[in-house]
Amino acid sequence: MKLNKKLLLLFLLILIIILLIFLKENDSNKENVVNFGYSYNSGQIPGLIGVEKSFFKNNGLEIKSVILKGGKEVIEAMLAREIDIGLSSSSNIIPASSKTNKIIIIASTSYGGGRKRLMIREDLEITNFNDLKNKKIAVRVASTQYKNLLKLIEEYNLTKSDFQILNMKGEDAIFALKTKDVDSYLCGEPDCATIEYNKIGYELLNFDKKETDPNFLIVRREFLENNPNLVIKFVKGWSDTIEYVNNNLEESKKIFSDKSDVNLEIVEISTKYITYDYQLYDFIISSFKEDSEFLLNQGEIDKLPNFDKIIIRS
Repeated sequence: MKLNKKLLLLFLLILIIILLIFLKENDSNKENVVNFGYSYNSGQIPGLIGVEKSFFKNNGLEIKSVILKGGKEVIEAMLAREIDIGLSSSSNIIPASSKTNKIIIIASTSYGGGRKRLMIREDLEITNFNDLKNKKIAVRVASTQYKNLLKLIEEYNLTKSDFQILNMKGEDAIFALKTKDVDSYLCGEPDCATIEYNKIGYELLNFDKKETDPNFLIVRREFLENNPNLVIKFVKGWSDTIEYVNNNLEESKKIFSDKSDVNLEIVEISTKYITYDYQLYDFIISSFKEDSEFLLNQGEIDKLPNFDKIIIRS
């Protein structure tokens, strides 16, 4: 009987030791966890590649990917503390940053205005932006595309009331264009390429020569302040990722196509005007500031972001 008690105590002691080791390892793993939010967007291909090719893991990080619909949802998730680091465009970051300093830009992702296009319904004969007066234009409000639409309207000395502007998400806008419920769609990629590939519509114009339209790598301020070493490791993995994408672009597009279920030919079309880079060049920062000024003048934001507080350049 005494022997059985001793064996039981020994068993319990071993079990406790195993549990303590497990808990310690689990806590250690948690210290290196980064919740990373991005979308299956052509401008954000490096986000997926960094995870799939283990560039963050190689820098000692455990990445928990949070796949979201778009940059707007990334901003919302970050403000809700659901993600730590994410990818989003300037026109999604600006409205949030005009109200709070909780989001910080730490690197670039991509740029290229040509990936924003004004697509016209296939059966319509539209040759000039003025031809769209009184017609239905689908666009995601508070997006880069919406900013570009406002600039077009200003360029042609028109007003928003000259058009029927409909706030629509990508899949809804594509369907509405196909069913002839809208006349045009100012879209980003890969939506524009999907419309072109499936012959739902044609391009009236793009913003290749007019806009920079950068995507950024952003971090939650609280996370950066509490975990600076993790952010440094992530940025190192980010620069490795961008270098890999540029040196292995065809493979990167294939991985993106497989994971996102977007036809590879559509991916090829959608990446035509994109440049992938992690550097926060002067012209990229200038573009961000100019877009902020424009949105302020248009009444889309109440004040400018505090640029000194929300942009970190190494």
